[in-house]
Amino acid sequence: MNKNHLILPALVLCAATLAQAQGAAPTKIGIIHVQAAILGTKDGKKAGDELNAKFGQRKSELDKKQAAIDQLKDQLQKGSATMSDDAKNKLVRQIDSETTALRRPTWSRKKARFSTNLAPNSMPSWRNTRRTTVTR
Repeated sequence: MNKNHLILPALVLCAATLAQAQGAAPTKIGIIHVQAAILGTKDGKKAGDELNAKFGQRKSELDKKQAAIDQLKDQLQKGSATMSDDAKNKLVRQIDSETTALRRPTWSRKKARFSTNLAPNSMPSWRNTRRTTVTR
């Protein structure tokens, strides 16, 4: 009798699990690479070409500046054992100044975007707005 009490609920549980597994539709998952999808269309290619035309020259300038900085860093690393302290310091200062000059436009844009030059009371608030009542 004790075995029947254990077997019967186990069979019911198994049957319910199988019924649920057979009745459920499989879930489909898809992954989309948005950039490739956009650039794969005619409009996307056109927009990509326009961006390359607009910013290509600036990108090449930045790449040249970065290459010059990398060359100076390489020169410092290779010649640090034979250079005098004054030459090392001069090279480090030059690397720092060129790195700062390269990154300055980015910093300026971020600063301009996040700074607010508004007076404290120039923004309207709910207290300053007038309420109008409409009567019918």
